[in-house]
Amino acid sequence: MRLLTQCGRSVRFELYRVSDSVNWRAFACSRLDEVLVNEADALYDRFRHLGVFDRAQVRNIALRHEGRVMALRFSDTQLLSRPVPLARLRHLAEAQGHKLSLRSNFRISPRLFRAVYEEGHARP
Repeated sequence: MRLLTQCGRSVRFELYRVSDSVNWRAFACSRLDEVLVNEADALYDRFRHLGVFDRAQVRNIALRHEGRVMALRFSDTQLLSRPVPLARLRHLAEAQGHKLSLRSNFRISPRLFRAVYEEGHARP
């Protein structure tokens, strides 16, 4: 799950992890540097050194998307010192007029990004 927000020329996003099917938390933020869309083998050859997927997995994904896949390259990842639970994230979003959708990427305001970022670095 990624929440996208435009910050000047860069795009920042919050990453979500599921420890189980119920407990979602924002645990990091990164700068999105590049979005690449290409044939499965071309992107696999470029990024196989990362060891995230094997060639068969990338080809299988491409079968569902007209033979093409997408790779996201990001940098400046910062772990939040206090992961933000989904319930708290929804509360922060609603306070700023956002309704969260966990089905796809979506743009959030810089104010909401800042609120989540500050929440993730707040002292206990």
